[in-house]
Amino acid sequence: GADDAITIMADFTADSQKGDITFNDNINDGKGQDITLFAKGAGPGGDITVQGIGNSTPVGNVDIDGRTVTLGGVIQAASNRNITVDSDQDLDVDNDVTTSGDGFIRLTADSDASGKGDLNIAKNAAVTVQTATGDVTLEGENITMGNGAGNNLTVNTGGGDVKITANLE
Repeated sequence: GADDAITIMADFTADSQKGDITFNDNINDGKGQDITLFAKGAGPGGDITVQGIGNSTPVGNVDIDGRTVTLGGVIQAASNRNITVDSDQDLDVDNDVTTSGDGFIRLTADSDASGKGDLNIAKNAAVTVQTATGDVTLEGENITMGNGAGNNLTVNTGGGDVKITANLE
């Protein structure tokens, strides 16, 4: 249901050498622990799907690195916590991206600079990018915001900046 969550009570690393990593519920954090998800080993796979990060309970520092990454739920960085998501190929974001303090969020498609990797924001749902004092950085070979059918991107800045950069070559 909507309140379901995966709660991590210790530093957590998932390193998939051949497969995908999927979290079907929000990732929450019981004690501010660090979370690392890595899926870029040899062979098929390398896709990472996460429903949400820090939606109801702030998480520690989060580092996600995969071939293709899909973020379906709210991404929220708490004060002094950073969320970094790198995708060699496409990165899809279909929910809000917020900093609630001075932590930062960096979402990068085409992190390997191969020229293949688009950042798609609000493709299937409306998205708000909002900063408190922390910054949000959005990067990709191409960046598509919204889909022209009412799924819009809204940017609200507090004391932090929102930086959007296309063509990472």
